[in-house]
Amino acid sequence: MIYSVPNVLQEPRFKMKMRNAFIVFVLVGLLACHYHDTSIPNGPHADFSAIKGNTITTGDPSFQVLVRSISDSRCPSDAVCIWAGEGKVTFQIGPNEFSLKIGASKSFSVGQKNYELTLTGVTPYPSSLNANEEKKAIFTLKQL
Repeated sequence: MIYSVPNVLQEPRFKMKMRNAFIVFVLVGLLACHYHDTSIPNGPHADFSAIKGNTITTGDPSFQVLVRSISDSRCPSDAVCIWAGEGKVTFQIGPNEFSLKIGASKSFSVGQKNYELTLTGVTPYPSSLNANEEKKAIFTLKQL
């Protein structure tokens, strides 16, 4: 006796399930690719994290903070080093560009308001396991 196995791939229900799964996959992919633009809340102090190329905006379109570059030469947590290294981020505010090491601050003015930007960290902390992970700048923007 010969038994035939139904071709599951040709069944209409299977085709519909695959089409629906594909649509969900595409929608999730599109949502994951949105433009990342963070607005500073109203108030004297805000914490941010941003990867290279992210722009932080305020309610004032003339005031934007762009993370130009992130460098991290700190000694990996699972290594022994002679030099501790440093984490450094380059920011651009309008036409002005400046770099800060972790823990450093920079004061500046935009229009009539004075601000202070402090680089509080770069994550993740280096290790041999995360050498290829994208770095994030962690910083505080404070209105003076």
